[in-house]
Amino acid sequence: MNRKPGLWLAISVFLVALAGGAILIGGPPLQERLYESGVTAARLAAELEPGVVPTESHGPLAYLHRPGNGGPAVVLIHGFASEADVWLAMARHLPDDWTLYALDLPGHGNNPPDPGQDFSVQAMTRAVVESVDRWGLESFHVLGTSMGGNLAIRMALEYPDRIESLGLIAPAAFEPPEASEVARRIEAGHNPLIVRSPSDFETMLEMVFHEKPALPWPSEAVLIRRAMERAELREQIWAELWESRGELDDRLGEIRTPVLLVWGSEDQAVDISALPIFRERLQTDVLEIEVLEETGHSPMLERPESTARIYIRFINQLAEPADRR
Repeated sequence: MNRKPGLWLAISVFLVALAGGAILIGGPPLQERLYESGVTAARLAAELEPGVVPTESHGPLAYLHRPGNGGPAVVLIHGFASEADVWLAMARHLPDDWTLYALDLPGHGNNPPDPGQDFSVQAMTRAVVESVDRWGLESFHVLGTSMGGNLAIRMALEYPDRIESLGLIAPAAFEPPEASEVARRIEAGHNPLIVRSPSDFETMLEMVFHEKPALPWPSEAVLIRRAMERAELREQIWAELWESRGELDDRLGEIRTPVLLVWGSEDQAVDISALPIFRERLQTDVLEIEVLEETGHSPMLERPESTARIYIRFINQLAEPADRR
């Protein structure tokens, strides 16, 4: 579903005009304001509104919400060094009647970079569950990407009666048989997902995308600056994620929730060689697997419409009688 194409065109023209004038006077404060204006416009076009949810474990957490109208409730969980806004492009193509919640995980997005918080995967999973409880969701579908897929799996294991389906986009759940390019570089002593310089930002894009996106001014400058400011915190969060390797290896067989797996064929962050392991170990009666060709680690950004179409079909099929699936 392409939501309000006319509005998107107007937003694009408006932002180009703003950027054209701003190039002449520039400066980080103006860049930040322009960037935030663009994000606000994108949220408006996707009909996702920002909010703050209180949690005991991590204080108030930022999130995005679309109320829907009687359709399924879906909780969207982003990956490492990302944010809730990563779902905006895909959300535009999801049905109007679906209720959507996208949380900024602790230490990410619009949440404060507090190094004193607990960033273990267990603690972040608790933060998501606390938020879901505050939102009043008794049962819901969950869709997680990369590290968010790790958290989504943990939720399905701990709360099987509440999770209606488990959607996973290249989940960072365990070490694939073949090391990814990111894993090889980490073993060599450099994490290409952590940005400490503008050149690191270019490398990070190469690792995450098959086709690097064209970032309009001033988006790139703002994103580089923000990533560099959080480099130390991201090192801390990554260490916790890396430490959790192996925890889920022997537990996939416990999952009985319907599962959808989506992977990009050119993923350099979580190697696609993990896919057969999921197919072998998952014992659920409903398992769908989709591989998107010429796509990297972020299908919801590189192929938002295709990824949305796959997810819509999966959710709709779950509503059909078992003998018709």
